[in-house]
Amino acid sequence: MDFDLITNYDVKPIINFLDNNPSLWDKDPDIDVHNAPNYKSLSHKYSPSLDLLIDPIVEDLVKIMGGKLVQRSITLLPAQEDIREHSDAVNDLRRFHIPITTNEDVIFYCGDSQINMKVGQCWEFDYKKWHKVLNNGTTHRIHLLVDLSKDYV
Repeated sequence: MDFDLITNYDVKPIINFLDNNPSLWDKDPDIDVHNAPNYKSLSHKYSPSLDLLIDPIVEDLVKIMGGKLVQRSITLLPAQEDIREHSDAVNDLRRFHIPITTNEDVIFYCGDSQINMKVGQCWEFDYKKWHKVLNNGTTHRIHLLVDLSKDYV
């Protein structure tokens, strides 16, 4: 498995919230993730109102897939930026990506596969394989990332 489509979610309320609260992105520390200097990540601590929009999606994903929530975040990869090829060595997690905003020029590569994830689709991918993201578009790519433990309690 390089990519598996799990389900679809209505993310319009999250899109509207982020569009109406652009200053949330300013709270992110200056980080350099995989040589993408303008990449940003919103932690849940920044907005209880955003939590109310994300929680139902996370709860549904836990119900569908099992395990426990380990981490969730909303990430922004600006237009014309890339996340360089890398692999993540954490073995006890399952990672899910849900595009909040994207464009047709965002390509996600993993293993021997590549896809353009559509808004609202929930994808699981094998993040232990080499993967990268190219945003060759003119708009930001914003994803909800959810990490679940592999234990099925």
